[in-house]
Amino acid sequence: MQAIPTVFGATLLGFALIHLAPGDPIRFFAGNAGSLPPDELERLRHLYGLDQPMPQQYLAWLAQLARFDFGTSFTSHQPVLRLILERLPATLTLALTALALGTALGVLAGVLPGLRPGGAADAITRVVAVLGNAVPAFWFGLIFILAFSVSWHVFPSGGMTTIGRAGFDPLDRLWHLIPPALVLSLHGIAEISRFVRTQTLEVVRQDYVRTAHAKGLGAGVIARRHVLRNALMPLVTILGGSLPTLFAGAVVVESVFSWPGMGRMAVDAAFALDYPVLMGLLLLLSVFVVIGNLLSDLAYGVVDPRIKLA
Repeated sequence: MQAIPTVFGATLLGFALIHLAPGDPIRFFAGNAGSLPPDELERLRHLYGLDQPMPQQYLAWLAQLARFDFGTSFTSHQPVLRLILERLPATLTLALTALALGTALGVLAGVLPGLRPGGAADAITRVVAVLGNAVPAFWFGLIFILAFSVSWHVFPSGGMTTIGRAGFDPLDRLWHLIPPALVLSLHGIAEISRFVRTQTLEVVRQDYVRTAHAKGLGAGVIARRHVLRNALMPLVTILGGSLPTLFAGAVVVESVFSWPGMGRMAVDAAFALDYPVLMGLLLLLSVFVVIGNLLSDLAYGVVDPRIKLA
């Protein structure tokens, strides 16, 4: 029940920021189509409801949303929901792949230094964590394209499929998916590795781990059954909020790699002042944030039976 006012609060704030930003979409279109007389500009503003006060525009948008109508794009004149559904599979594929890569590599890069702190793996993990959090994703993307596409010709520089290839080729799709997914997962690798390392260091100092060593259990059994299982429980909370963060990061990564997803559509809509598309994407991202946090709370109670959700 708390999720409902949270989503509407996010849409209200986003609606205000979008409409208070500099620029007039009608004059933007008029500049592209040539000069229009003032009466024609006013007619277009009235047609799109932009001549009404902002609270009235927001209520009109909510009324449309109640009919499951996300509005019509200013630029393409197509339903916003249709545009989002066309781009959603590409963004979901990219985000889920980046989530899987970030989780697998982040856990591996966090557990090994946590079991053997002070070694070379520990130093490398800390450097990767700092770089992953400090360096922007678009810079990593440009360097990746320069190195692996321009210089070494290992991966394509962008797109979702090879130009001129007919039909669905899973290997070709995977070949195009790896570069943006890997770049998008770098922040997750840095965040998860640092978190898992800290949790592993805390768990290995617990009494039940010392007892397991005293009983003569092997190091692999202790690491798998006692250390890893307890160190990864709080990771559920991070993963719950990772998917919305990946959608936000996809805005930049999709633009760098020309990936035809919602992130690239958001950038195009922002430059074109396409208010309905921006509000549709904002609503979808808000729902993802709320659902991700809710699922992480529920999953945390499942993986750790000691937690009882009231």
